[in-house]
Amino acid sequence: TLIVLASLLQQDFLKWRGPIFHCFLLSLVDESASVRSLGNFLLSTSLSHKASLLAYNFFVQTLFALNGHNGYANLSMSLESQALVATSIRDLAGSDEGNRQKRCVVYHHLLKRMTPEHKFQIAAKICEDCVGGFVEGKLCFDAQGEILRDSLLVLASREIKAEVSCAREDEEDGRRQALARAKGKLISAMMKKHLVGTIIPLVVELKQIFEKRRSPLLGILMGFACAVLREHREEVEEILVADHTFAREVLYEMQQEGRSR
Repeated sequence: TLIVLASLLQQDFLKWRGPIFHCFLLSLVDESASVRSLGNFLLSTSLSHKASLLAYNFFVQTLFALNGHNGYANLSMSLESQALVATSIRDLAGSDEGNRQKRCVVYHHLLKRMTPEHKFQIAAKICEDCVGGFVEGKLCFDAQGEILRDSLLVLASREIKAEVSCAREDEEDGRRQALARAKGKLISAMMKKHLVGTIIPLVVELKQIFEKRRSPLLGILMGFACAVLREHREEVEEILVADHTFAREVLYEMQQEGRSR
């Protein structure tokens, strides 16, 4: 089926849509090793130029769909989304550890296919649509808690880091190196602005909510806070000026991480 679909897509007899894309993503976590290998090969090679923006365009939709939720307000194809959730992709929802690991495999595969700019935009979108949805009461902690858990883990993952590598001198000329450095500085500045203006306020609010609810997600939230603030260790107290206790807790967690390495 995958080979037939891939052939039709390459010849433009079929257009990429949510359900078709998710069919390939599900192959990445299939019980059959040969199916997993084929799905990864097709997405990484023959279909890569056709699907170059699909990872970016469908990431948040995929996160919701993998958790069995079809009420994502920003989906452009609501009917397809509803049909998609009704298929086997819904089998990956829930708190079963095996399903959680499979969802992470899909997330990491998508993130590896994104440019640094797209990773930054996806992080912002997850903060707004997923994490922000819980803080604003649009999503339910009890019914959709796995969406929040996955969101925090994705935001704390290495794969979503928007790193821009500079080329070596023997490969690229000085001008291209300078452009790469300038691009890296711009993305870093944008990330810090987003960190201070959007992410940290959400994290502080979530921490207060988790403490009141005695949520098991508090530990994951602390891990996320440490991950996003690790590059700004000297500025933690300044960034977390609204919650000095939280700042001390984050610094303590970072110290513990350093000792355990």
